[in-house]
Amino acid sequence: MGLDKLLELIFTYIGKWWPVEIIEVWSEAVLLRGGKFKKVLKQGWYFLPLKMLLLDRVYEVIVVTTTLDIPSQTLVTKDDIPISISYIIKYNINDTEKYYLKISDQTDAIKDTAQGIIKTVIVDRTYNELKEKLDQIDKDITRLIKGEVKRYGIEIEKATISSFCKTPAFKLFNDSNSITSS
Repeated sequence: MGLDKLLELIFTYIGKWWPVEIIEVWSEAVLLRGGKFKKVLKQGWYFLPLKMLLLDRVYEVIVVTTTLDIPSQTLVTKDDIPISISYIIKYNINDTEKYYLKISDQTDAIKDTAQGIIKTVIVDRTYNELKEKLDQIDKDITRLIKGEVKRYGIEIEKATISSFCKTPAFKLFNDSNSITSS
C-alpha cells in the first residue's frame, strides 16, 4: 500500500470524528444532534465538538441545479392510442431542512411525482389533442410538478418534454392464442 493510500485511509477514518466540518459552496448540510434536527449549516467551517462523542451527525445536501431525466413511459391516450413520453427536470434545493427530513429518497420522490402527474395529464386527452396542444400540456405538467415538489423544499427551474411519439400497438393474443402485433 502506497503512502498516499495510507494517508487517505487515515484522514477518512479520522474525518468521521474530527470536530471540524467544512461545507462547500455548492452545498448545505443538516445537523442532527442526538438524532434530532438542530440546524442547517450553510457554506463555511464549523467547529462541532460533540461530533467526537458521536452526538452530532452532519448530512450534506447539494443545492446547485441538478438535472433529472424522467425515463420514457408508454401510456395510452383517451382514444386508445399508445404513446411514449419522456421528460427532463432541472431543479435545485431551496429548503434543505424539508428536503432532507421530509423524504427519504429525494430523487425517486421527484421522479415518481413527475411520472404520476404526466400519466394523469396524458391519459385524459386524445392523441390529436396532445399533438395540437403539446406546448400548453407541457406547461400544465410543469406547473403541477412545481406545486407538488415545493412541499419537499425543491424548486423546479425548468421542466420539459424531451420526447413524445406514437408507439406501435401490440396485442398479446389473437383468436388462436398466438402472439401478434398490429
